Amino acid sequence: MLKTVGIIFVSDLFLQGKKHESLQNLLNELNLLDYEVEKVSIVPEHEKLITYELDVLVKQCDIVLVIGELNNDGIKETPRALQITAKI
Repeated sequence: MLKTVGIIFVSDLFLQGKKHESLQNLLNELNLLDYEVEKVSIVPEHEKLITYELDVLVKQCDIVLVIGELNNDGIKETPRALQITAKI
């Protein structure tokens, strides 16, 4: 049985049209491993948006990948959004 995967890219650069090859490489690898990608969301580093997408994907998918990037300030909102969703 195929496992469904939801992917959240937390990236301002991705939203500006950069780094798209990273997504295609990931989708190809998941396909080779017989995972079905249910949904791909690309959101900015904003706690409420990340939390909303996490809530949606956790209900729809077997596996949720959250992928971000480090910038000069580091990742700020993603860890908090993960805590809220996991109710830690």
